[in-house]
Amino acid sequence: ARAQNRLGIEPQEQLSPQVEITVSIDKSIQFDPNQTVFVALVAISGAPMPLAAKKLRAGDLPTTITLSNADAVMEGYNLSSVNEVKAVARLSQSGSATPQIGDWEAAIQLVDLSSQKYSLAIEISRQRL
Repeated sequence: ARAQNRLGIEPQEQLSPQVEITVSIDKSIQFDPNQTVFVALVAISGAPMPLAAKKLRAGDLPTTITLSNADAVMEGYNLSSVNEVKAVARLSQSGSATPQIGDWEAAIQLVDLSSQKYSLAIEISRQRL
């Protein structure tokens, strides 16, 4: 820990689970490049508040991002607090982080965080009704 401190590495960051996510939008979906895309990791059970999230611009997709404890939405509620999460990507019609009817989305129901580093691909293709 002392050596990590000298190098400027926080011990918590080193142990943080990391999920690398390649995000894309199905080619059949019409969208504005400036629309907002939210990518989040949510606990399988419990609060619907994301454990980690990033906001992207639709025109920047496809892209690959990494979510970790550094992307926690609420202090103390992060990826280290659970073993399994659900990955969600949503093309917001309104720009709101709250899911709305008409948003396009995709989800991967189970991501096991026990391996510390996990990679997945998610394509936004389903419209919320």
